[in-house]
Amino acid sequence: MGELHTPGPWGLDMFPDYVDGTDMEVLDMAGFPIAEVAGRPIINRWHERYPKMNHWAEGADDGRTQVCRSQPELEANARLIAAAPELLEALEKLIRDARPSNWDDDEDMDQWQAWLAADAAIAKARGAA
Repeated sequence: MGELHTPGPWGLDMFPDYVDGTDMEVLDMAGFPIAEVAGRPIINRWHERYPKMNHWAEGADDGRTQVCRSQPELEANARLIAAAPELLEALEKLIRDARPSNWDDDEDMDQWQAWLAADAAIAKARGAA
């Protein structure tokens, strides 16, 4: 199938000039940016709506509290994004090579639900969901 996304593998790069080291870039094989994984929220005052989320705060330049993602969470998000091309390829291969061609009603329903979830994830990645 022809790929519309930038081919993998993708890698990670911490912004070397970023003051607190909380932003990362996902890069293609040539070192060009695919995505920026930022530690700062887009929604104002989101931390009041979601108080149990694992985030930390620091003082902003203007004296307001600024809530950011923790470094481990940020790195985990960046690793997941960077692994996306390989995950998609592996999941498509699994669907192609391992899924039963016909399904008996007596088979394990949890396994069937897993195959449907895999189909949905592929559709989402391909823009069909």
